[in-house]
Amino acid sequence: MSPYITPVRREAFALLEEELKSTRIDTPGELVYLFCRVADLYVSQRLREFRIMNDVVGALENAKLEFHRKVVANYEKEKELENGTVWGQWGLGS
Repeated sequence: MSPYITPVRREAFALLEEELKSTRIDTPGELVYLFCRVADLYVSQRLREFRIMNDVVGALENAKLEFHRKVVANYEKEKELENGTVWGQWGLGS
């Protein structure tokens, strides 16, 4: 499962994205709330069955992994260059 959907499908979400950009998300609780509301909407548009719920769990997990791969890992690389590594015993030191 990949977040890299076609430009045509992205366009379908453009108004929603603009609305979200204009609304400040202040707390982790608000962020989780939004994730849950989107998941709830997804489930409500389909039959209530295990496969659909599993789709939501998978999508959330994949979003987490993608965020880590593209955002957290780059941040950590920057910080490691600034401050050095903690992995000296593994031959990964700089």
